Amino acid sequence: MNSFNPLRQNLIKGLPYGILFLSIVLALFPLLFGTYQPVADDFPFINLIRNGGIISHFNRFGIWRIFGVYTGILSIINIPSFHGILVITTHFLASTFVYRAYQLLLGGIYLPLTLALLVFVFPWGYQATTWAIAYHYMLGTAFFWLNLLVIIKAYSYPNKQTFFFFVIYFLTLISLFSNESLLFTIAISGSLIWLGESKFKLKKIRRKILTMYAGWAPILGSISYVIFYHLLKSNSMPKNTSLNPETILSVYVYQFSNFYIFQPLLNSKSIPFVFYGWTGITFTCILIIICTYLVGLYIFFKFPQKYETRSILKIPKKQMLIYIILLLLGASLIYAIGGGFSVDTRKKYSLIPLIVLLMGWLWQNYFKCRIKLFQKNFLTLFIVCALGINTNWLVIGIWKYESTRYNLLADFLVSNNITGSLRVEWEPDLYKAWPTMHQTWAFRMDDDWVLNLAIKDRGGQPVHVTQDRNAQLIRFDKNLSRWGLSQDNIVKK
Repeated sequence: MNSFNPLRQNLIKGLPYGILFLSIVLALFPLLFGTYQPVADDFPFINLIRNGGIISHFNRFGIWRIFGVYTGILSIINIPSFHGILVITTHFLASTFVYRAYQLLLGGIYLPLTLALLVFVFPWGYQATTWAIAYHYMLGTAFFWLNLLVIIKAYSYPNKQTFFFFVIYFLTLISLFSNESLLFTIAISGSLIWLGESKFKLKKIRRKILTMYAGWAPILGSISYVIFYHLLKSNSMPKNTSLNPETILSVYVYQFSNFYIFQPLLNSKSIPFVFYGWTGITFTCILIIICTYLVGLYIFFKFPQKYETRSILKIPKKQMLIYIILLLLGASLIYAIGGGFSVDTRKKYSLIPLIVLLMGWLWQNYFKCRIKLFQKNFLTLFIVCALGINTNWLVIGIWKYESTRYNLLADFLVSNNITGSLRVEWEPDLYKAWPTMHQTWAFRMDDDWVLNLAIKDRGGQPVHVTQDRNAQLIRFDKNLSRWGLSQDNIVKK
């Protein structure tokens, strides 16, 4: 019996990663079929990278998101279907890094796994997964959590600080070259190495800061990035610095907008898009994955509670709480100096794991022993995952449908030489079925700047979308799946 204990321990340690993998594949499964349809900013960056590669990006934007944007756009240039594979792979890797960090910071297996599933199975930041130009949020977040794992490792190895310093410094730069939204959070993250003293003694803290110098790597890496950014930036930079100090807290006040993703579940016009583009083959594949997934969950819940672990970090509770809060404030500080925060979902991709980390800490320290509802329970976890997966299928289906109609509209306008003012009538009108849809994107597909980018890429002339009843009316025929020019300019009341 004892000979099987190591095997059982390895199995229980590996099962959560298998569950995460199957959860991610299930949640993002619709991205694996169909052809990616470029939207808005995709077009100029496709042309930029197609004509000169990463050098063109560097010449025009310096190091700003050079790694993240280049990787995302490159995935749709030659093989558009590859984008889904790239997104699922990155999403899975990010989920494993976050799960492992939760496990080391909070302890246990079930709680970190539940929190990681809550973060990555629901489409809180779905625009980063569906829109190629926003992929850099995924890549920057993944590298941040990998870097945090190395920082946690460095905490336990005081005699290997030089090695960890260079690794952390490198990962800091790679994360910021992908996306700068976690700049201040990364800089703060290294201070974890210096925590642990139960009483404030200046001499001990000073000695720890000097001897555990790997904690300086994120700070110096962040400073290096800022210096490189300013030295190499050009006049065509799309981001301007402006102060909005109230954003530091308002970022989290506006997190109620996370619930916008559930609105299409409540409307009969949007619900059918859960299975948009699915075929008999895709249904067969998904059934096989679901069966495997259920077996994995069942095996996981058969293991006894004794395999639960504790956090390896000997850090007082108050210090850990302050550290997590500082990470959150660092994540919002970038928006306080970068023009403010909007509720489009791509920006939430990097925020949600940090918010859930705070939730997990509060649960672990204040509510776990008082509330038994979310103890290790197969049904609870299954319901959470099922809701998240279903919501992902729906929002991805709607994005794919709308991006297809958007490109068909641009094709129609250019092929028929239509310019000037026009009205666009969407049928079905998903902007009415999902009233906050455009807020989760930060634009409508028929916004002038969005539509004109697609038209310009096709060599057409710009148009102006208006509600003027005298403008030309362009209507989508859902039965024929094509746009047409209507002579009816009467506004329906």
